[in-house]
Amino acid sequence: MVKSRTSSPKRSSWLEAAVLLYAMVWALLPGLSRVSPEHDSITVVVHATPTNPPSMNPLGMDETHINTPIQDATGQIWGINTWTRDAFYRWSGHKWVSYSLKEAKGAAPIELQRAEDGAALCLWRFDVGNKPVKDFLLSEHKGDVSRVLARWKGEFDSPTRLFRSHRATWITSNGTHIYRVQNGRARSVYNIAERQMRAGDPTSPPGWMKYNALEVVEDARGHTWFWSNEFSSGFNSLSLRGLLEFDGQRWIHHEHLLGVADKPFTAFVPLDAHRYWLAVGDVGLYEFDLQTLQGQRIADPLLHAFEDVQKIQQVGGIWYLVSNAPEARYPGGDYSLRESDLWRWRPAPSPVSPSLPSKTSSLLQQGSFERILRGLDRDGSSLERSPRPLLATQHGLWVGALSGGAWWLPFDTTRKPVLIDWRRDLWLSDVSSLILQRDGRLLASSWLGTVPDLRTYLAVFPAPTPQTFTSYGTIIEDAHHHLWHVPNLNARVVREWNGVSWRSYPIPTTYSLNDYFYLSSDARGRIWLMPDDKDGKVALLQPASGSWRVYPSFPAALQNQLELLGPREFGRLKLGADKYLKPRFVPPKRIAFRSASEKLFLFDGHKWQNWTLPQITGAKKVDSDDWEQSPYFNTAGVLCANISDKTWQWLSSTGWKAYDSQPHPFPETPTPTPPSNCGVSSPNSIAKDSTGAIWMTKDHQLWKAAWGLCAPQLAPGQRHPVRDEYNLERVCIDPRGNALFSMGTQWRGFSVWAPQFQGAPETRVSVTPQGEDGFHLRFAALSSSKESHWFRWRLDGKQWSAPQTDPSLSLEFVPAGKHRFEVATIDAQLQLDPTPATTTLTVPLTPQAQLAKFMAMLRSPNYAKREAAVRAFAKQPTRSLPFLQSARQKAKGDSLWWINAAIQELENQSPSQ
Repeated sequence: MVKSRTSSPKRSSWLEAAVLLYAMVWALLPGLSRVSPEHDSITVVVHATPTNPPSMNPLGMDETHINTPIQDATGQIWGINTWTRDAFYRWSGHKWVSYSLKEAKGAAPIELQRAEDGAALCLWRFDVGNKPVKDFLLSEHKGDVSRVLARWKGEFDSPTRLFRSHRATWITSNGTHIYRVQNGRARSVYNIAERQMRAGDPTSPPGWMKYNALEVVEDARGHTWFWSNEFSSGFNSLSLRGLLEFDGQRWIHHEHLLGVADKPFTAFVPLDAHRYWLAVGDVGLYEFDLQTLQGQRIADPLLHAFEDVQKIQQVGGIWYLVSNAPEARYPGGDYSLRESDLWRWRPAPSPVSPSLPSKTSSLLQQGSFERILRGLDRDGSSLERSPRPLLATQHGLWVGALSGGAWWLPFDTTRKPVLIDWRRDLWLSDVSSLILQRDGRLLASSWLGTVPDLRTYLAVFPAPTPQTFTSYGTIIEDAHHHLWHVPNLNARVVREWNGVSWRSYPIPTTYSLNDYFYLSSDARGRIWLMPDDKDGKVALLQPASGSWRVYPSFPAALQNQLELLGPREFGRLKLGADKYLKPRFVPPKRIAFRSASEKLFLFDGHKWQNWTLPQITGAKKVDSDDWEQSPYFNTAGVLCANISDKTWQWLSSTGWKAYDSQPHPFPETPTPTPPSNCGVSSPNSIAKDSTGAIWMTKDHQLWKAAWGLCAPQLAPGQRHPVRDEYNLERVCIDPRGNALFSMGTQWRGFSVWAPQFQGAPETRVSVTPQGEDGFHLRFAALSSSKESHWFRWRLDGKQWSAPQTDPSLSLEFVPAGKHRFEVATIDAQLQLDPTPATTTLTVPLTPQAQLAKFMAMLRSPNYAKREAAVRAFAKQPTRSLPFLQSARQKAKGDSLWWINAAIQELENQSPSQ
């Protein structure tokens, strides 16, 4: 009897699957994002088989870790690896070559910058034991000539800035001193007073009040100006108010500038001999006159467009500006909607120069900025100082981006901008430096490495998948493996992925998105829009009907569950995450939870009560770290909390009391460990999905371990964004078995991507009866992969077998009646057929007739048949045990011995068997 697959719908081809995913991803595409302390934009990756064509890999990247390199006036390119001894390099044209400076032997280079005369300046640090005072050295490099400018003892905090004009060389650091290099040493010439500073967070403890190294510019008169850049790397807690001027003799602090808002600066760039571009954070862009110390606001081309100017630079005679919409302009700080923009100055029609603003009239009368690129960065909202290099070549403008590779904007406006990232085989996630080499090649670099010619990537056809999309907050997986997320707050929808398509549920207008913090599902399949604390509104979605309930607060939403759910279901209600807003329930009407404001809340069936930590313990000050878990009810229904290694219990008659008994053990989710058969030691990141499979990243490869198997997921040459700086945070599994990965970087938030979906394998099974109760089964795998496959099977819904490569199986002594047999294929990437092939096995014997057959075998003179009979009885213990016990009463001699042996075999079976 041969049965074909009966429950599997016909699969689409791999191309249809890819098109389906492409449509799915574009349906999600709301924009680009970064992470905030409260709301994470999560990276999601749809698991794919490695079927992309071999990578062209046109450039051969040098993976030496280099901080932003510079090019001197001769064309020589220099680079350093900060805080690593002797890590000073020259670019040879295709790789970095170590360069030794005898006087700096054993020192670590900590800053490399280009001077106005085209020389490369490098600051070195010598460690002198554990003493706070260090030895420093400043060197100059141009072409084949290197020399030491100064050496001295002092103390610098990172970061530092180097600036040299024709008149002086300056060093600033994350401290209060400004240093001038003279006569072979650096000497502090100015110490900034606390009254000259602006505190970003006045509530910070004094020890935390640090500020960034000052930026330096020199005007046409030779005066030197110092200013604080809000986007400089560092603490950003203290910044210089206004401008500090050194006229060659005096230091003058211009604390208040006419017409300019009193807020931190983000850009201060010379426009001509006396005018400057001045960008003020959260305000906008100014034309600033250095002679009158007066600013005039440049009108925003769009509402709030220049409240977050991050760079302004002249390239090829044209001014370009990078800006990002400020967080406050989006509800709840929705970073998924924040996209950095590239703007270009567009002069008004005039007989004068078409690109340079006139020196005699106001910029406001000469033109305006036009946006030429939306979504420059994958992470445009980062406060980290980024070079964001711009470089013009003959045919277009090249722009480095944050978490997005680089852009090429052709000067021919009929052609579209081109994004060069991992889809075109570029392994640099950020491009922090662009340098045109003497031979015409375009060097591009980041901390990950350096490519000799970025232009070559324009000829690489981009991989159509995976596609990139973003999400506001975490994507969650419910009990049915449906995936849920909020694409962005502006869309005002919650979306559900059922394995085939997305469904949107509009969020009620009565619910304020400012209250939304994250999604949570409960045991009934409902979706909660959770607040960040107990006072926020709660929206509760019932997917079956698409209906919503909005509650004024978290306690109100919990209390309402008493009316919606019965005592048994109420006691099993689980929702929330971490230790905050994770309620505990006990029938009939009691609820407890801990709020983010460090209070314990209790509903006793009639009213809500709450306590702070000091109110519970009686101590004047209690560290919240001593209270790591949420409250709970013990087996007697008493409210308890683990605080400072003690169990605190609350009774209405006695209040709070501490007991020395062992605190309630909260189960901890164990950290996954790499399986020994993977050969992956010390993975960069590791996570376990809801099926128990383990996923790992290591050496630009994604690994999966499941069912005792382990396999890499990415083929050689496959284009993908798995990089060693990305962390695998979470893995969700959809109803079809596809995996989505939440990934991010240590420093920048999370982006979201979805690689090519090839489709899981299909399985076929054929059956040949063997005797009255035996069957021979043959398996076949239908998959685009030509590699080996595994099969696992089960009978009547029992435990799955271990994977096997043999495509055949023989079953003997199958119990009488009809049985459901299932078999599923596992392909080389450990993708499992989500709809196993099924067939029915029918044994046309009655149970008594089959047991009588086994008994006849047990009495056979052939000992092999007797052993087979014992195995046969063991396959159906419920039927066999009473049958054998009855037969034992009449058996004698050798027959009795074998019956006892069979009974013993049955009694020794574990309950799972």
